[in-house]
Amino acid sequence: MAVRHYKLTVYATEPASFLKGQSTITLAADFHPNVTINLKHPETIVRGIVTDEKGRAIEGASVSVIGHGSERVQTSGDGEFELPAHASDGQQVELHAEKVRFVATGGWYPAGATPAELILKRR
Repeated sequence: MAVRHYKLTVYATEPASFLKGQSTITLAADFHPNVTINLKHPETIVRGIVTDEKGRAIEGASVSVIGHGSERVQTSGDGEFELPAHASDGQQVELHAEKVRFVATGGWYPAGATPAELILKRR
């Protein structure tokens, strides 16, 4: 009789540390398989919009994650931006936004799906 092989994927998380991991094993004749799951911080993005105090989108504003200024991006015509968060989904990252003739701003925002809204005030 042939041994059938099945695959099993095991997932693990440590929410307090923002760690996640998974590993797939093949189930065959071994009735006591072992699996090692390496937990790591999955990278995600931070996205959002930059507006003025009247809610109008600001095109060409410079946005960066503090500590990663070399990855600075410019906002689109809709004032939107997206850049690497260097953090896990839901973890807070500090953003900085600036543009000529506006007062620079920043703050802490969650990485992932929740968009950040940064408001620049005219000088």
